[in-house]
Amino acid sequence: MNLRQFAPGTALLHAVLILATTAMVVPFLWMVTTSLKNLTQAYAIPPVWIPDPVTWSNYPIAILEKGIGRGFWNSSVVTASVVAGQLVISSLAAYAFARIEFRSRNALFLMFLATMMIPVHVTMIPIYVLFRSLGVLNTYQALILPALVNPFAIFLLRQFFLTLPREMEESLFMDGGSRFHAYWYLVIPLSKAGLAAVAIFAFINTWNDLLWALVAITDGAMQTLPVKLALFTGEYITTIHLQMAGATVATVPILVVFSLLQKQFVQGVVLSGLKA
Repeated sequence: MNLRQFAPGTALLHAVLILATTAMVVPFLWMVTTSLKNLTQAYAIPPVWIPDPVTWSNYPIAILEKGIGRGFWNSSVVTASVVAGQLVISSLAAYAFARIEFRSRNALFLMFLATMMIPVHVTMIPIYVLFRSLGVLNTYQALILPALVNPFAIFLLRQFFLTLPREMEESLFMDGGSRFHAYWYLVIPLSKAGLAAVAIFAFINTWNDLLWALVAITDGAMQTLPVKLALFTGEYITTIHLQMAGATVATVPILVVFSLLQKQFVQGVVLSGLKA
């Protein structure tokens, strides 16, 4: 077989990948360069790609004076709590659906998955009314509680747990182990890839959440990072250079988390679809 016949296809594939990469990288580069411009350069037409002079003071102004630092802290607390809560709740529910035989298990699981088709906007008002009656608006609880149970995370982990051999658990049961022992000492250590995938999804969704934070939080001291960034848009002018400085700060944790868990994330997503 002549390998030369694949050359045009390979070149086309590389060209498509280069174009796709450019389309994703250019906005990111524009964000970073704009965060180092002054207001005049930020609105210059044609765009100025290399700031002159470089305005490093945009970062301390955005963090200290515009509340990005406080928003970063609030988002960190909420995101860490949601990620931890989702990992615990989703793994327990997924283990029950994957390993424990009970009446109408499959029907209940399908009904549970059907909730993913309900738009978040439909449930937002009832949750707001409930939280207002409980007096938890403008608190961390208002931001954390609605995100603790995620049907997709449970589905993903269930599919991953189904790929694990049952023989190990049966051996543990024969030695007197319980279901919780099997869950904690066997399933969880073998499911790091699936847990990493759930953690990344939970982190990104919670870290970038704007809509519910706008509804549930009106106290400036409790606003999360996306809300703080949205407040840079004024009625007459947007301090876009400061907004891009804040956006750059907000992007760093996502890049760090994905870089650390990238291998496990890909493996978890692939393996979770091997068995239905």
